[in-house]
Amino acid sequence: MPQVDEVVLADLLEEIWAPLAEEADSRKLVCDFQWDNTMRLRTNRAALRTILKNLLKNAVIYTPVDGTIESSITGSIESWVIRVANTDTTLSETD
Repeated sequence: MPQVDEVVLADLLEEIWAPLAEEADSRKLVCDFQWDNTMRLRTNRAALRTILKNLLKNAVIYTPVDGTIESSITGSIESWVIRVANTDTTLSETD
């Protein structure tokens, strides 16, 4: 059975973002993150880290130079939403 830990979502996102920030800066990406420090959840930290890293890394890779990446966390203890959006225009619906 996977290990379940209490995770502060904003802390995990900031940890994941740190190594991606340099690439985002070099591509002149504008990053607007609204990550609430109080959002905590009990989950498999490693699995969630893999999912979030994939989302943020793809946002950096697929956002055009001088583009924008936006991310936010909303919700409550029972349910939450992590939103990651960018100004990509190269992917089609089937991608």
